[in-house]
Amino acid sequence: MASKEKNLLRCPTAAMNLNINRFLARFTSAAGASNPLSTIKNQDLGQALKKAYLAEYAAKRATLRYPRGAVENLDWDGTSPFGSIRLPERKSYADIKDYSLKVADELRGLANDDLSPTEIHFREEALYKMRAYSAGAFTGDSWGGADNDSACQLMIRNYDILGGYQLEQKRPEIYQNDDEVLLDANAIFLNNMPLKWQDVGTWNSAKKYCNVTNPSFVAKLVGDPAVNDTAKAMILFKNWWIERIEASPDSKKKCTIYTEGDRELVWTAFSADQQFNNDQSSSLESYNEKVGEYIADRTLQFRDSASTALDLVFPDPADFSLQDRQTIKEALRQSSAFGAYKDIIPAMLEVIDANSGKSLRDKWDAAWREDVVEIGGYQPDEQIRKEDIDKINDMFEKTKDWVAKNYNYYPNNPKNFYHGISIKVTTSSNSTTTYPGNINIGIGTSRTLYEHYSTILHELRHAMEFARASSGQILTVYGADTGPAFEGSGIATEIINLPILANDVFSTPRSIALNRLAYAMHDARLAATSEATAARYFRSGCSEASSPNSIDYVVKLVEKYGLYNEFASNAAVRVHVNAQYLQYLWSGLDMLGKLETLETKLGLQNGRRLDPFILFACGLNTPEPSTDYEKKLKACLKL
Repeated sequence: MASKEKNLLRCPTAAMNLNINRFLARFTSAAGASNPLSTIKNQDLGQALKKAYLAEYAAKRATLRYPRGAVENLDWDGTSPFGSIRLPERKSYADIKDYSLKVADELRGLANDDLSPTEIHFREEALYKMRAYSAGAFTGDSWGGADNDSACQLMIRNYDILGGYQLEQKRPEIYQNDDEVLLDANAIFLNNMPLKWQDVGTWNSAKKYCNVTNPSFVAKLVGDPAVNDTAKAMILFKNWWIERIEASPDSKKKCTIYTEGDRELVWTAFSADQQFNNDQSSSLESYNEKVGEYIADRTLQFRDSASTALDLVFPDPADFSLQDRQTIKEALRQSSAFGAYKDIIPAMLEVIDANSGKSLRDKWDAAWREDVVEIGGYQPDEQIRKEDIDKINDMFEKTKDWVAKNYNYYPNNPKNFYHGISIKVTTSSNSTTTYPGNINIGIGTSRTLYEHYSTILHELRHAMEFARASSGQILTVYGADTGPAFEGSGIATEIINLPILANDVFSTPRSIALNRLAYAMHDARLAATSEATAARYFRSGCSEASSPNSIDYVVKLVEKYGLYNEFASNAAVRVHVNAQYLQYLWSGLDMLGKLETLETKLGLQNGRRLDPFILFACGLNTPEPSTDYEKKLKACLKL
């Protein structure tokens, strides 16, 4: 690193400078400079950015190119092709982290008064990168760092190789032959890295959530292991590593006790990947406070939904006594398990029936069956019924039509990007959207139409951004989903837009109320899993014989929200994927907070609100606390 830094700073070649410009233009594109180096007048910043460039290429290696082909196949010198992927090696890992921390300190030392607005932007973007790398977060996935020494990250590390196969549809060009492929594959899994934060919970998640580069994935990209020796060897290397880790004492530890330093490292990595907290103004503790406030608010909302649903199913005061009605509502008020509100009401109606001889439970169940329709419930390899595919596709078209109708009068009409968006219904239990706009709606788990609409809204917002990115269009310097705005746009869309969409697609107030009540389980999963993810980092001990292991500890935490059995087990898996789950609620709350601030500053009245679709349609995806941003938004809204 020292000799490379010397070359970069003292005698850079034209090829080096060209590659540095590519690097700066890529991750600081919002500055709008085609030749970023020429805009840097502050010499200290220029030197620090060159060091950041060197750290980037050391940390990410060929993953800068794979799997999307986002950059040229050129290493740090701007001439040589990439010669390696990221390999988990103890000394080089420590060196890169230390070097990145040094660069981060240099960037922090540059005062705003000495920099132009463009230079400040470059510094902030570079600082996000250096903070992340200093915490061992080389992937940019917001999982909380330790990329080379956590089981989940190493479980998927062979994607560094497989991503090349995926991009080039053949052996990656950085390898001259299959033996070179296998040397790297072996180095990944026969590494000298002691695992960090390894216990029964994190290892369970590594196997159940992070093992996406499984034998079938290798076979698809490399070849049938029955006849392809490279594929066979890659699978064996990973399987042998799994066997070794499975047998290690750490994999059987009941829990991990995180130190204050551990929590700081996790938050540094997470917040840097999410592109906030360069000013070090937030922490895991402040995250906990925000989650608590959100949960309290949603508890009140769903309690109100449950009460409304009760009154709409039984509008006649003669259905049962006012005292019985109030008893049910009081039971709702006494419970914080809002995911279970839908079960509390029928259970109490059954008690009233037993004492009065009425059939209130039957009437409730009939209304539920009529109004709360579900789609899904498939095994992984099960054939999906055509009628379910047709229903999801119909919901997708209705959602697209609703978005097009409500946002077509803004400069960046969402409908213009629909041609680049596709949808596929799968038997997965999760839904995802991938570049350049491919939506996969998983119906492995049975969910209500209301929840499917929520998912479609979320994924459509992602797909629009991917479709925009693939078109190369950026209307303003804020016209991309960056940092918390990426996931936050999806979460905020569900919270803001779903109730409005529901008024258009559901036929009666009773139907809306009952579906809203059923949807409480969706929010309970989000709230409970977010809270439990943070709580795991603050656990004080588990040495007592009666102390639950980390999985059982999480299960107990989420059960208070009404999550049981499969829901609780799934939450325990997600909670232990390092800090990965923090990004969903955090980014949503961040986006909601920024939207509310903008609404106040712009003086929006009479129920007029901002939402992520409006920001997209204005080409202002990522809200910024700046006069320039507010001016552009005001012009778009014609205020």
